[in-house]
Amino acid sequence: MPEFCTVQDVNDLLGKKTINPEEYFIATGGSIEPTAALRLIQRRSALLNEEHQMNFNQTAYTEYYDTNGIPRIELDHYPIISITSLAVWNGSEYETKEQGLDRNDDDYYIENANSGFVGFWRNPPAGTRYILITYDAGHSTIPEYVEECCAKMVACDIALSHGFATTCKDAPDKWNNLIREWLTSIEFLLNEFIRIHPLSVKTIGKWRTESFVQQLDLMTGNIND
Repeated sequence: MPEFCTVQDVNDLLGKKTINPEEYFIATGGSIEPTAALRLIQRRSALLNEEHQMNFNQTAYTEYYDTNGIPRIELDHYPIISITSLAVWNGSEYETKEQGLDRNDDDYYIENANSGFVGFWRNPPAGTRYILITYDAGHSTIPEYVEECCAKMVACDIALSHGFATTCKDAPDKWNNLIREWLTSIEFLLNEFIRIHPLSVKTIGKWRTESFVQQLDLMTGNIND
């Protein structure tokens, strides 16, 4: 199970239970044990992967893609970290191609890593499963906005729990205000950075943030020109 934040991240949001620097609300002896907090972190991390419809963790994939006369393919997983190999079916076998930015000597390049586009200097032949590619996608380090979103989700879960409410019954206004603030922040992070938004039918693919629409016009031509 993925873990996009730590118990300490959640503790930092919830604050200390007493003046004892070692005693946190979800530390041993508090209203929620660290093992329970870790299970919440795993659940919320899995949910964030589903909201994004991708895997934030760095993961290796080997996949086949169809070609249709367009000099690019959109990979199922992104952002692209690296491409290990790409081969094109030549009628009898998969022929390994060269990656690079020289249109005269190279065959393909990463056109837009964040959106998963791989471009070809020359159109590959059209056909079903004509591309065989092995690549790494995701994030080598979990983005800060994902860590923050996950930590605030779990902090809300804990702050709304019966045990926490009992422990903090003398300060309900404080925690209600904090929960509202966290929920607003969570919704902003989800909409701005994490959720997938489909493009219109007149365009290609999908994007993670509205700013990606502005990059579509840059996705053609020789990078060295």
